[in-house]
Parts: sequence; structure tokens; C-alpha cells
Amino acid sequence: MRILPEEEHHERKEKILQAVVHLYIKTGTPVGSSTIVEKYDLNLSPASIRNVLAELERDDFLTHPHTSAGRMPTDKGYRFYVNSIANLQNLAVEEERHIQDEYNRRMREIEDFMLSTTRVLSELSRCTGFALTSTMETEKIRRIELIPVSQTQILCVLVSESGLVRNHMIMVSRVPDEEALRLANRFLNERLSGLSFPEAQSRLVSENERFNAQHLVNREFLELLAQHLFDRATKTDLYVDGTSNILKFPEFHDYHIMRNFAELVDEREALGKLLTRELSQPGIQVKIGAEASPELKDFSVVSSGYTIHGRPVGILGILGPKRMEYGRMMAIVNAVASLVNKYIEKNALPLLEESSTYEQRRD
Repeated sequence: MRILPEEEHHERKEKILQAVVHLYIKTGTPVGSSTIVEKYDLNLSPASIRNVLAELERDDFLTHPHTSAGRMPTDKGYRFYVNSIANLQNLAVEEERHIQDEYNRRMREIEDFMLSTTRVLSELSRCTGFALTSTMETEKIRRIELIPVSQTQILCVLVSESGLVRNHMIMVSRVPDEEALRLANRFLNERLSGLSFPEAQSRLVSENERFNAQHLVNREFLELLAQHLFDRATKTDLYVDGTSNILKFPEFHDYHIMRNFAELVDEREALGKLLTRELSQPGIQVKIGAEASPELKDFSVVSSGYTIHGRPVGILGILGPKRMEYGRMMAIVNAVASLVNKYIEKNALPLLEESSTYEQRRD
């Protein structure tokens, strides 16, 4: 007869004890070896299970009525079962933390990728490269996640139905406890999913009183959410590289032209709004001088959108002098846009799907 290693034998005892307690809680009747064989695929014979049941009884985890061959848990057996459930919950918390860490790491990777994209554009063109994401004002909410970062900081992650992601930090006097934060997450997703971001902001304000009346989360926290949850939804993320390349062109040695350009680049949000006007246009776009905007009258812009699920969510391109090599610049932008599309499809979408699947499993 094969002698089991101690670790394997211990694991077998735990599985059978968990089975007995679970079945007894469910049925209220003592549990026999044949029932365990029938209900659980343990790959053990009834005789082997009976031997383990007898050992568990000797260890005071199980007992049995004199009139029955079945076993029922003792207080010690119940305690083991409760502790095992707590351990499983701890594993779930660890899994959630792992997913959050992975999410943050992947989002940093995507941000680094966008920074690299602008660097490639600027180096290949010897002009200024840029990449930006569109605002979420016309998007609908797919998911909202509140992630505690410290005792006074919460990371707010907003995901639109097309896959756009915005995240920003909210400072609070004290982060609510785990249960309150879980309820707040559920409340936000139940009440706001499927709404546009302006609609969601309005709904959140009107729903706060009802939610607060349940005394689940303190009023100060809800008011902060109403004020700041959607701060990033109406803003673009603009990445720029190679602004100094403009200085190499003699036509830009004029002080006033350079000052206006420097001010425009410093005002990232304003520049982003100018550039996103071409977001909905398919293919390569070339705007010469004031065709782009009065503010860019001394420059030309070659750009292309990038997409998620075929929907435009960002734009990238080159900003340079009017006398640029347009054919070459268009080829560079087209090639880089194609690579960005492939990267986002491969990295951003699977991440969102994994996160969404986990949310469903956790609920």
C-alpha cells in the first residue's frame, strides 16, 4: 500500500473536512463517505474516505450520533471551516491587489509607449512630434473604479464604452473603510454606467442625498466625489517631444513666432483642443498654416487618428514648418499610427477585458 507524503495526506484531510462541514450546513444531516464520493470528485474510494473521517473524529474535528454512521462537525471543525473561508477571502484580496498593480503597471506602459511615440515622430521628422487622447465628453461610462492608494488618497479610474481610460487622484481627509468603498464602487457603477459623462456628473449630484441617507459613506466623501470624480473626463492627455527642433529652422528665428509657439506648447490643454478638431477625420490629414487654426498660421500639421474598436480615440502627428517634406512626413505619420493601433488593440483592450471580467467575478 502506497504511503502518502505528509503534506498530501494533510491536504486530503482538509478537503474531506471542508466537504463534511459544507454538506452538513447545507443539509442538516450527518454526512457519510458515500455522499462525499457522490458529491465531490476526490478520486478516492469510500474506504479511503472512511479512514480519513475516523482520523478527523479522533482529532476532534468531527463527531457522529450513535444512531448514524455519518459525521457532523464539532466546534473545532466549524472553526477550521470558517478560517478556511477567511483564507480564501484573503486570497481574493491578494488577487484584487495583484490586478490593481498589474492595471497600474500596464497603464504606465501605455503612457511610456505614447511618450516613445512622440519621440519617434520627432526624431524621424526632425520636427515636433505629438500624440493625444480625446476627451470623454461624448463618451458613455463603462466602468468606474475607486482604488485606495494611501490613507488620504484614492485613485479614480474611469473607463468609457469605447475603451478610453482616465485616472486621477482625489485627496480626502480619510479613505473610507473597505466595505464602504466597495459599496461606493457598486453604487457608482449601478447608477452611472451607460450614461454620458455630463449626464453622470449631474446624476451623481442628485443621487448623493439618497445614497448618503443610507449612512453607508460619509457626506464629505460623497461631496468630494461629486466635485472631482469627472475632473479628467473633459481633458486631453497631450504628449509632445522635439519642440527644440523648431529652433533649427531659420524661419522660426523670429522672436514673436517662437514666443507664440512656446506659449502654445506650454498651454497643453489649448494646444490639445486645436489638434483634436481633426480627430473625426479618417486617414492622413495635412493642415497648412491657418487651415489648422490662426494660432498655428506659421506651421503645418500632418496627423492621423488612432482607434479602439474602429472608433477614433486619439490623434498623433508632426508639427513643423510649411516647407516640410510632405510626402515623407505623411509616410512617417501613417506608419506610426498603424503601429499605435496595433499596440493599443494588443495591450489596452485585453487589460480592460480582464479587469471587467474580474469585476463580474467579484460581484
